[in-house]
Amino acid sequence: MTLSKSLLDRQRESHTLDSNGNTVVRVVNSDSDLVIGVDYDTIDTTFPNSVTEVYTYTLSAVVVLQVQVTYTSAAKKTLLQVAKL
Repeated sequence: MTLSKSLLDRQRESHTLDSNGNTVVRVVNSDSDLVIGVDYDTIDTTFPNSVTEVYTYTLSAVVVLQVQVTYTSAAKKTLLQVAKL
C-alpha cells in the first residue's frame, strides 16, 4: 500500500530533532484541557533513552510544563515513575 504524499509529508513534519539531536514528536492540540491548570498549544516529546519519555508543553513557544515518564524496561509495559520536571 502506498501512502498519499500529503500523509507522508504530515508524518515527516511531526518528527523533528531538538537542539540536543533527540527525536521530537510534535503534537498540536487545539483543546488544551488534558493537563488541568496549564494552558498550552503544543506538546513536544523526546526520548532521551530507551526507558524515558519527556513531554514538553509550550504556549506560544514558551515552555510551561515538562513531564518525565520512566518505565522499568525498554518494553515500556510497566510504568516506574511520572514526574513534573
